[in-house]
Amino acid sequence: VACPARHVSSAGTTCSPCPGELVANALRTECVSCPFGMVLSSLATECEFCRAGRAGFNCRSCEPGTFSADFALQCTLCAPGTFANSSRASSCQRCAPGRYAAGHG
Repeated sequence: VACPARHVSSAGTTCSPCPGELVANALRTECVSCPFGMVLSSLATECEFCRAGRAGFNCRSCEPGTFSADFALQCTLCAPGTFANSSRASSCQRCAPGRYAAGHG
Protein backbone atom coordinates (compact mmCIF):
# COMPACT_ATOMS: atom_id res chain seq x y z
CA VAL A 1 0.00 0.00 0.00
CA ALA A 2 1.32 3.50 -0.86
CA CYS A 3 1.38 5.70 2.21
CA PRO A 4 1.19 9.52 2.23
CA ALA A 5 4.05 11.70 3.50
CA ARG A 6 5.13 11.08 7.13
CA HIS A 7 3.24 7.76 7.25
CA VAL A 8 4.64 4.23 7.34
CA SER A 9 3.17 0.89 6.37
CA SER A 10 2.98 -1.94 8.86
CA ALA A 11 3.05 -5.29 7.07
CA GLY A 12 2.14 -3.50 3.82
CA THR A 13 -1.55 -3.29 4.68
CA THR A 14 -2.23 -0.08 6.64
CA CYS A 15 -0.56 3.30 7.00
CA SER A 16 0.24 4.87 10.37
CA PRO A 17 1.41 8.47 10.95
CA CYS A 18 4.91 9.19 12.27
CA PRO A 19 4.78 10.85 15.70
CA GLY A 20 6.22 14.27 16.58
CA GLU A 21 8.95 15.51 14.25
CA LEU A 22 9.78 12.11 12.77
CA VAL A 23 9.50 11.39 9.05
CA ALA A 24 9.12 8.18 7.07
CA ASN A 25 12.27 6.61 5.64
CA ALA A 26 12.57 6.23 1.85
CA LEU A 27 10.82 2.84 1.89
CA ARG A 28 8.10 4.16 4.23
CA THR A 29 8.74 1.24 6.60
CA GLU A 30 9.87 3.16 9.71
CA CYS A 31 9.80 6.63 11.24
CA VAL A 32 13.18 8.37 11.59
CA SER A 33 14.61 11.76 12.60
CA CYS A 34 15.73 14.22 9.95
CA PRO A 35 19.45 13.83 9.17
CA PHE A 36 22.08 16.20 10.56
CA GLY A 37 21.85 19.56 8.77
CA MET A 38 18.15 19.15 8.02
CA VAL A 39 14.87 19.93 9.78
CA LEU A 40 11.19 19.10 9.28
CA SER A 41 9.80 21.39 6.56
CA SER A 42 7.36 24.18 7.40
CA LEU A 43 4.60 22.07 5.83
CA ALA A 44 5.67 19.18 8.08
CA THR A 45 5.84 16.76 5.16
CA GLU A 46 9.57 16.14 4.65
CA CYS A 47 13.06 17.11 5.76
CA GLU A 48 14.67 20.19 4.24
CA PHE A 49 18.19 21.62 4.47
CA CYS A 50 18.97 24.33 7.01
CA ARG A 51 18.43 27.90 5.85
CA ALA A 52 20.91 30.75 6.34
CA GLY A 53 21.59 31.56 10.00
CA ARG A 54 20.85 28.00 11.12
CA ALA A 55 22.93 24.82 11.03
CA GLY A 56 23.58 21.42 12.58
CA PHE A 57 21.17 19.15 14.40
CA ASN A 58 17.57 20.40 14.01
CA CYS A 59 18.98 23.52 12.32
CA ARG A 60 19.78 25.36 15.53
CA SER A 61 20.28 29.14 15.34
CA CYS A 62 23.85 30.33 14.91
CA GLU A 63 25.07 32.21 17.99
CA PRO A 64 26.22 35.86 17.90
CA GLY A 65 29.73 35.99 16.44
CA THR A 66 28.94 33.20 13.97
CA PHE A 67 27.01 32.86 10.71
CA SER A 68 25.92 30.30 8.13
CA ALA A 69 24.76 30.34 4.53
CA ASP A 70 21.91 28.21 3.18
CA PHE A 71 22.52 24.45 3.47
CA ALA A 72 25.45 24.83 5.92
CA LEU A 73 26.19 21.94 8.27
CA GLN A 74 27.77 24.18 10.91
CA CYS A 75 28.00 27.83 11.91
CA THR A 76 31.27 29.62 11.07
CA LEU A 77 33.08 32.16 13.25
CA CYS A 78 33.21 35.69 11.88
CA ALA A 79 36.69 36.65 10.66
CA PRO A 80 38.75 39.35 12.39
CA GLY A 81 37.49 42.79 11.33
CA THR A 82 33.90 41.53 11.03
CA PHE A 83 31.09 40.77 13.48
CA ALA A 84 27.59 39.32 13.87
CA ASN A 85 25.95 40.74 16.99
CA SER A 86 22.72 38.79 16.76
CA SER A 87 21.81 35.14 16.45
CA ARG A 88 20.76 33.58 13.11
CA ALA A 89 23.17 35.72 11.07
CA SER A 90 23.57 34.78 7.41
CA SER A 91 26.79 36.80 7.09
CA CYS A 92 29.18 38.94 9.12
CA GLN A 93 29.35 42.73 8.83
CA ARG A 94 32.51 44.79 8.53
CA CYS A 95 33.39 46.80 11.60
CA ALA A 96 32.68 50.54 11.43
CA PRO A 97 35.61 52.86 10.63
CA GLY A 98 37.78 53.29 13.71
CA ARG A 99 36.61 49.99 15.23
CA TYR A 100 38.09 46.54 14.88
CA ALA A 101 37.25 43.04 16.11
CA ALA A 102 40.67 41.42 16.55
CA GLY A 103 39.55 37.87 17.29
CA HIS A 104 37.38 35.40 15.46
CA GLY A 105 33.70 35.59 16.34
